[in-house]
Order: sequence, then structure tokens, then C-alpha cells
Amino acid sequence: MNRWLLVAAIGWLASPARAEDPCAAEAARVCSKARGDQVVLGCLRSSEKELSAACRAELWVFLRIAAEYGEGCQADAYRLCRDVEGEERVLQCLKDNEAYLSSSCQGAFNKVRMVRSQIQASCAGDVGQFCRDVPEGSGRVVTCLRAHLKELTSDCRGVVEKLP
Repeated sequence: MNRWLLVAAIGWLASPARAEDPCAAEAARVCSKARGDQVVLGCLRSSEKELSAACRAELWVFLRIAAEYGEGCQADAYRLCRDVEGEERVLQCLKDNEAYLSSSCQGAFNKVRMVRSQIQASCAGDVGQFCRDVPEGSGRVVTCLRAHLKELTSDCRGVVEKLP
């Protein structure tokens, strides 16, 4: 996956989300020498056969999100942030230059915001019930909510089922 695609996906995955990370232990075990999100992601992808089913599933979801949301911002990330190092800094650079983003990248940002607000509006109670003790970040709330899909309220389940 190219860097710009990953950066755009991080915007989605860095949303305030909660749930256990099924890849944290796998990354420590299989990719202990890897440093940086992109390198760890590459390591996990190349070691996929050694990963737990839960980690493989999260990795697959992440890559789908990256493909769906990232494509619209690749050119903007290169044009506006090519000298910026680190995925999170590039994402911040895109946010700082939001007035200069192309319509496709602005559309990707808006889509992410809309999905986040749908999750917050429809799933607040479910997050509190099933995912409250989980560290924030990396789109983990979606993983947690998916793990409890049958137990979710109908509104929240409807939102979660529509996610990439």
C-alpha cells in the first residue's frame, strides 16, 4: 500500500474509538523490530499466515478502509505534504491545508466525518455498554462493535453493518 493511501486511512482509523486491538500482541511478537505504522503494517501483511484470525480480520478491514477513503487524497498528500515525514504528520498537514484540498479529498474527509457522527449518534450507548474500558484510537470501536453485532441496538447495528 502506498504511503498516501495509508495516511488517508489513518484519518479514519484515528477516530475516537474503543475496543481491544487484536493486532497489538501480534505486532509485538512478529514485528518487534519494525518501527513506524507503515513498517509495522507491511510486516503484518507479509506475516499474515502467522497472525491470529482476529488480527487478519482487522488487517483486512483496515486495508478496505484505506482503499475506500485514501484514494481521493493521494494526489493532495503528494502536492501539499510531500516533504512531511510520518503518517500522522501528513494527515495533520492535510487537515491544516483543508481549504486547498481537491474535491475528491474533501469528499473523503467529509465522508469520514459523516460516518463518525453516525457512529457517535447511533452507538453511544452500545460503546458505553460493550467497549468502555478499551483504549482509544485506531478505529477500534468498530472492531469492538462488530464483535458484539448481535447484541447491539438496531440503530447501531444498522450503522455498523454499512461500514466498509
